[in-house]
Amino acid sequence: MQPIARILLTGAVVASAVAVGGQPAMAGGDSHIVLPGQSIQAAVDAAHPGDTIQLLPGTYDGGVRVAKPGITIQGADGATVLRPGGTNHCLADAGPSGICVIGVHGVTVRALGVEGFDAFGVIGFQTDALHVTAVHAVDNGEYGITEFESTRGEFVGNWVSGTREDAGLYVGDIADAHGTKVVGNHTSGNALGVLVRHAHNVTVSGNFADGNCTGIALVDDGQAGGQGDNRVTANIVTANNRFCPPSPDGVPPLQGAGIILVGGQRNEVSANKVDDNLGGPVPFPGGILLVPGVTAAGGPGAPAAHNLIKANVAHGNLPADLINHSGSGSNVFEANVCGTSQPAGLCV
Repeated sequence: MQPIARILLTGAVVASAVAVGGQPAMAGGDSHIVLPGQSIQAAVDAAHPGDTIQLLPGTYDGGVRVAKPGITIQGADGATVLRPGGTNHCLADAGPSGICVIGVHGVTVRALGVEGFDAFGVIGFQTDALHVTAVHAVDNGEYGITEFESTRGEFVGNWVSGTREDAGLYVGDIADAHGTKVVGNHTSGNALGVLVRHAHNVTVSGNFADGNCTGIALVDDGQAGGQGDNRVTANIVTANNRFCPPSPDGVPPLQGAGIILVGGQRNEVSANKVDDNLGGPVPFPGGILLVPGVTAAGGPGAPAAHNLIKANVAHGNLPADLINHSGSGSNVFEANVCGTSQPAGLCV
């Protein structure tokens, strides 16, 4: 288990991410051009807040640690790729990761690839206004693109695939994410496509999730404060039918779930298209599902309550398109176009 995971599992929730949000954005700045084979880390170390690290087409060593505000790392789209090699400067904070952004405001990572890192492709920890745009995060170990204990992040227009253990895109462990956005990404072939866990005020919109073990999940994992006030809207979630075996930390096997709320309150799931998620021999298959949360020990937790499930279109999911096993009668189901539901009568 990597250092970030150890911090979170011991409950060391740090409030500094919100405090960082008061820092002003950086303007202007110089450009530092880095050629293939040269050190991105050296360029970051030499940069000042507001500077841009410009990467030309080619392959670079990853493990880049950014702890200065306002830095932009700019690639040349798919022609710029970071892979493991040389010294990984993220080890102490986040394990073997491609780019780690630690404790600062206003960093942008744009138009590059991060491939083959055992922990994270791109990770923000205690950041504010981290922007990750047009990044290809491929075949990373734990998470593809993620932020922990962070606010006002934007993950926009990324491609994330082949994340082996957890989620392609992840936002978690923050009492108030202050509108973090996960928008317009394509997530395919991961364990979970998009995961929002133990977080509030996150928008997941306009993403395409296919071929994962689970498409999109909102999870209350029993930590104080729960999960809620999130919006999942206008996503296309189709054929997330890979099989993921149970994990050593107690996550059950996953297969054939489109959008799932594991506990949580006051979430909105609306205007999504959810098709052909075909359940297997797992606890939580189906199109759109509401089930109780879990406790820290892994047992049943608080019901999924006061959630709005509205105007979704769901067909061809098994065992049903819409499943309410939430444990609460407070959820609202309105104008959902689907073929089958549990209990019956939730479709129009």
